[in-house]
Amino acid sequence: MSEDEPTPPIPFHRVDVSPAARAAVDAVLRSGWLTAGPVTRAFESEFGDRVGASHAVAVSSGTAALELALRTLDLRSGDAVITTPFSFTATAEVIVRCGAAPVFADVDRVTLNMSAATVESALREATSAGFRVVALLPVHFAGVPCAMDELDELARVHDLAIIEDAAHAFPSIFAGRPVGAPRRGGRSRAVCFSFYANKPLSTGEGGMLVTDDANVAQRVRRLSLHGIDRDAWSRHDESTDGPASPRSWDYEVTEIGTKSNFNDVAAALGRVGLSLADRDQAARVRIAQRYHQAFAGLSGVELPAWDDRSSHHLFVVRTDQRDNVVAQLSDLGVATSVHYRPLSLHRAYHQWTPRPGSIPQAMTAWPRVLSLPIYPCMSLREQDRVIDAFVTACRTQGQ
Repeated sequence: MSEDEPTPPIPFHRVDVSPAARAAVDAVLRSGWLTAGPVTRAFESEFGDRVGASHAVAVSSGTAALELALRTLDLRSGDAVITTPFSFTATAEVIVRCGAAPVFADVDRVTLNMSAATVESALREATSAGFRVVALLPVHFAGVPCAMDELDELARVHDLAIIEDAAHAFPSIFAGRPVGAPRRGGRSRAVCFSFYANKPLSTGEGGMLVTDDANVAQRVRRLSLHGIDRDAWSRHDESTDGPASPRSWDYEVTEIGTKSNFNDVAAALGRVGLSLADRDQAARVRIAQRYHQAFAGLSGVELPAWDDRSSHHLFVVRTDQRDNVVAQLSDLGVATSVHYRPLSLHRAYHQWTPRPGSIPQAMTAWPRVLSLPIYPCMSLREQDRVIDAFVTACRTQGQ
């Protein structure tokens, strides 16, 4: 780049498609089988092995994984699921679509994850309002795992299921094992990951549900393809019926499902991404460390608590002049995002707005939170530009 050329802006996220990923996708295209088939099955097996889960079912999105997991609870009117307001809308909308009410628990001031204490408070409110609380739906915000041991114990006492939203949490670690692995005394029915374009493991769109319950896995797989008992690959795979089977076309619709299955093109991207996960995680850790070192002395800025278990999917700082800092960063060519406006402040969730004052930490945090770019293919020069721009913006605002 010449000195006369304008410096390109730094996006909030950049997709880096490796030569290996291009080759893997090309191999699928040449195979003639594009929907869920042998590559999807291989990806499921490899992902399950990576996180230590017995069963893994790839689906069309992390949202689909959450909804299908909730469908296995057979929710009905009057049921409620306790979740966090500090998340993307998918977390709560799936509860509504499954016929239950979302009940919002406040978050921990430091981690912005819901905790056993905040869930206990939300549980009392939901019960007094006449709801039957069936499950907890915690989110591992920014990749930092929730205190699942405490949530497991609370769920055991109150006989609640747990569905984990791990959209941010690959490859996060809890209690020495990957998020997604079974826990001693754990209450998680399923753990749901997202492979959206900006996630640590991306297939463009897609998700994965992992579980140690074979019945949950079997039902989710069936529900993800219209409730059909055998998918297209199973019906046409000669190793299943044999080439001469007169009934290889046959199937049974056992219940009303959805169209949420995965495909082999995305699975090819996923398998390569999985093989590069350790490299990419190390890059995220290095960037997060540089940010921590550079911003440690800034007045009026609160950094995320360092957590070695985190995927470092997001780098969320808090600043007293958030909107002004965002505007100045934009002027300096650095894109940012905000994670999140509490869901209870969106019009779609007004009927489930919690009692005033019941989610004080979420309400206090959201006007201050700001997410900075962090992704493996950021160059040192780009990292320096983000650092310099953020320091300049904060100092300009008198922080």
